[in-house]
Amino acid sequence: MNMSVQRVRCGNCHVLNDTQQNFCTNCQRALYTECPNCSQRVLSDAIHCGNCGFAVGDRLWIETSLEQCQELLSKNNLREAQKILTRVEGVWRPQRPDALVQKIEACKALAQRVKQELKQKENHLAQLIDKRLLYEARQYLQSNDADIANSEMQRQLIETGLSHAQEALR
Repeated sequence: MNMSVQRVRCGNCHVLNDTQQNFCTNCQRALYTECPNCSQRVLSDAIHCGNCGFAVGDRLWIETSLEQCQELLSKNNLREAQKILTRVEGVWRPQRPDALVQKIEACKALAQRVKQELKQKENHLAQLIDKRLLYEARQYLQSNDADIANSEMQRQLIETGLSHAQEALR
């Protein structure tokens, strides 16, 4: 093996690759990236851009965090997803919006849709309770328990209403 051959470390899996390669031989991730702040070409394992100092090394963490965010949103875990979004928005702020900024915006839009869907479920349950359709409300809550905020309080409200109705029938 020729020791004079220059190598580039993959920022994802840390395998050494020849400098002529554009993608890692192990994980197929790009070995070079463009700084979203100044467009300078930088190594994928660089922590900061050598030209403008932008923290390009956060890129992989941002990508992983956005994947986690999407997974959380697929499970309607809005609170944790919003925490991740807040962190990544605070960290990744290039002067020129790049693909990661677009992914952050897409994740924010998905979070907004999930928030609206959860609010609709809560509103539907409230309407059932207001109309005194308590058995239907109980079933709805059972099938949507994880998606309803304060579900235990709602459950107690429904059960109390049902108890009062049964008492009135006696």
